[in-house]
Amino acid sequence: MDPITILAGCTAAYNAIKQGIAIGKEMQGMIGDVSSIMDSVGQLTQVAANPKSNLLAGKSAQAIAMEAYAAKAEAEKMYHEIKNAFIAQYGLNAWEIVQAETTRIKKEQKLSAQKAAHDAEKAQEELMHNLKMVGLALLTIAILVIGMVTTFLSMHR
Repeated sequence: MDPITILAGCTAAYNAIKQGIAIGKEMQGMIGDVSSIMDSVGQLTQVAANPKSNLLAGKSAQAIAMEAYAAKAEAEKMYHEIKNAFIAQYGLNAWEIVQAETTRIKKEQKLSAQKAAHDAEKAQEELMHNLKMVGLALLTIAILVIGMVTTFLSMHR
């Protein structure tokens, strides 16, 4: 996804949080928006670290890199404001707990995705093995049938 699109989502979440804070809404009730900002910063960090040329947009590599960096900087600014609001409401310890839990969950999700990919690969290998066995069985049957037909025809000549 391009940096401007990611930043637009981040900005929408940021504005929702700011409006929620203005009307006294608990940060806990806006967790989806906070999560969205955190995800956006992560995505923008990756895009800024590895900007790719978008030939369809007709942008230069420098323009893409600068756009990614600017979007990342803007998202980080929003992230820090939200982080400070969270800490003000729940304390630094709560923020550290959330960060630790986020890291744990991401690791768990990564392991789960790796296991799913491994399981899919094993299933594919098993399917290929089974198809080979069926093919070999059909070839064996065909050879036997041809042999029997040849023997039958040679006996009846």
